[in-house]
Amino acid sequence: TIDLGFAYLGDMITIIDVPGHEKFIRNMVAGAASTHLALIVIAADDGIMPQTLEHLDILTSLGITKGIVALSKIDLVKDLEWIELVEMDIRELLIENKFELISFNKVDSLSGKGIQSLKNNLMNIRPVEFLTNYSSNFRLNVDRVFSKIGFGTVLTGTVNNGRIEVGENIEIFPTKEKAKIRGIQSHGKAVKHINAGDRVALNLKNVKTSDIKRGTVISTPNLLKSSSLIIIYLKMNKNTSWKIKNKQRLRFYFGTLEVLGRVTLCDRMALDAGERENVIVQLETDISVALDDKFIVRTYSP
Repeated sequence: TIDLGFAYLGDMITIIDVPGHEKFIRNMVAGAASTHLALIVIAADDGIMPQTLEHLDILTSLGITKGIVALSKIDLVKDLEWIELVEMDIRELLIENKFELISFNKVDSLSGKGIQSLKNNLMNIRPVEFLTNYSSNFRLNVDRVFSKIGFGTVLTGTVNNGRIEVGENIEIFPTKEKAKIRGIQSHGKAVKHINAGDRVALNLKNVKTSDIKRGTVISTPNLLKSSSLIIIYLKMNKNTSWKIKNKQRLRFYFGTLEVLGRVTLCDRMALDAGERENVIVQLETDISVALDDKFIVRTYSP
C-alpha cells in the first residue's frame, strides 16, 4: 500500500488501511489520526519489523492504546514453535508500550483460515467505548477529496467532534471559505446528519475541488482561527536515538496535515530522548488546531 485505503464492516466500523513502509509514514499518520482502535497486522514469517515499532509509537502518541493483532501468513510457517515465539514477542512488546490487546488472531488470507473469527472479534467491539466527544461543535480533518459528475466536490474524513446536518453551513480552513452541505453519505448510504466518530463523505455546494486537499479542516463557522505560531507540549519518545535542537527544522503532523516548522526551546539548547517541555513552534504554513489536539513530530530528513 502506498496511500490510504478505505472499507467498511457493517454499519459501525470503518477500516482504514495504511502503508507500512517508512517512505509513506506521512500517509500512515494521516490514516492513524482518524482512527480510534488499531488492527495491527504482522506477518508470521517476518515477525516484528522496524515499521511495527514505529507504527506502535505513532499510535500510542496519538492516544490509540487499544487494539487487535492479526498474525498473518501463518500458512508460510511450518514450525509451530516459531509462531509461538512470534506471538510471545508481540505480546511482550504491547505490554511494554502499555497497549491493551483486545484479541490475538492467527490468519491465512489465501485459505481464509481465521478471517471469520477476526471479523467476529471486530464486530463485537462496542464503538461507544472508544469515542470521546470533546465538543458539540463540528470538526473534521479531510483525508481525501474528489469531484463526482452531477454532484461536484466531495470530501471524506472522520468526524472529530460535534454533529452536523444536510443544509447546514461549514467553514473551510485555512482558506476561511464558507459553504453549504448539499449531501452526506456514511458507509455508502445517504444520511441526514452525522456525529462524532462517523466516517463520512460530504458533498459541498459551490466549492472547487482545488480549494480542498488532505489536511484541510472543516468546521462549524467561526469556530477556529488559523495561525503559523503555536505553543505545544512536546514529549520526546524514550526510544529515539536523536535529539531536538533549538531552532531545528522538523516535520509536524496535525490531523491529516503534514507541515514544516522550527521549534524554539525556552530554557535549553536541546531536548533528549524521554524529555518533555512546552516549546514555541513557527510553522511554514497556517494551520487550524484546537486545545489538546495530539500530533506527531519527525525529523526533516531522513
